[in-house]
Amino acid sequence: MFDTQYYTRSLQLSDEYIKWAKDAYILHEKYKEDYPAHLHIDLLPAYQRGGYGGKLVAALSEHLAAKGIKGVMLTTGTSNTTANNFYKKYGFEELEIYDTDIAFGKKLV
Repeated sequence: MFDTQYYTRSLQLSDEYIKWAKDAYILHEKYKEDYPAHLHIDLLPAYQRGGYGGKLVAALSEHLAAKGIKGVMLTTGTSNTTANNFYKKYGFEELEIYDTDIAFGKKLV
């Protein structure tokens, strides 16, 4: 079923946001064979730096590997150094920088 509320909200998005979404899609499309799973973590500030993000990455990685999924990827902004360092700490490798996005991937099997 088509979500008419989502469509209405999407009309209000800036051109910059739409470009960011398209760029992220380009990167995911390019690496989908080696990294078929996608990861996205959002933690409220009160829960950041408490080990929860690392536990989420570990749990997802173990679950995907047990299912035979060979890799997981994500994109972040080049200026998001906190997130970029976090993902490197948990075994993600930088795959490519594309404009203002960085694609990270982690091999699982």
